[in-house]
Amino acid sequence: SASWEMRGNEELGFAGGLINPSFEDGLVGWTVSGDGRAIHRLGAAPLVQLPTDGARMAVISTGLGFTLSHGSIQQAFRMPSDATTLRLDWNYISEEFLEWIGSGYQDPFTVSILDRNGAETVLLREKVDDDAADFGASRCSSPTAPWMEAGGDPTRGGGTSTLERSP
Repeated sequence: SASWEMRGNEELGFAGGLINPSFEDGLVGWTVSGDGRAIHRLGAAPLVQLPTDGARMAVISTGLGFTLSHGSIQQAFRMPSDATTLRLDWNYISEEFLEWIGSGYQDPFTVSILDRNGAETVLLREKVDDDAADFGASRCSSPTAPWMEAGGDPTRGGGTSTLERSP
C-alpha cells in the first residue's frame, strides 16, 4: 500500500482564478463546446467589432460555419473569499435581428455562474425578441441586410454586467 501526503501552511491554496480572461492566448483555459473561438475582429467596415480589451475577443456562434446547433465556452474558477464584484464585458450580436423578430430564431445568450454547491445565478440573458422590445423594433422582411434597411445595426446589446455579493 502506498500513500501520498502533503504538508505545509494550511492557509495557502491554489490560486484558482480565471485563466486567460481577455482571450489573448486564444481559448487556453476555456472549455469549448460547438462553435467558440478567439478572434481579432468580427465583420467588416462600417460594422466591424473589435476587442474592448487587448487584441482578441471570444465569439460564440451557431451560424458562422462551424456548427448549426450551439456554441459555448466555460471555465471553472474560484473567486477570492473577499471579492465583492465580478464584471463581464460583452456584446450581443445577432444576424437574426431584425429579420427574425417573433420567430424561433432567437440566438439565446446566457451568462451564468454556478456556486460550489451547483446553484446557478444567471448574470445575463439575451435573445432577439428581448432586444427588439428594448429598442422598439419590429420585424423586417428584407432578405438582405435588414439592419441597413431599418437604419440600425445588428449589434443591439452590449455593455458591462456586474455581479455584487457580500463577502
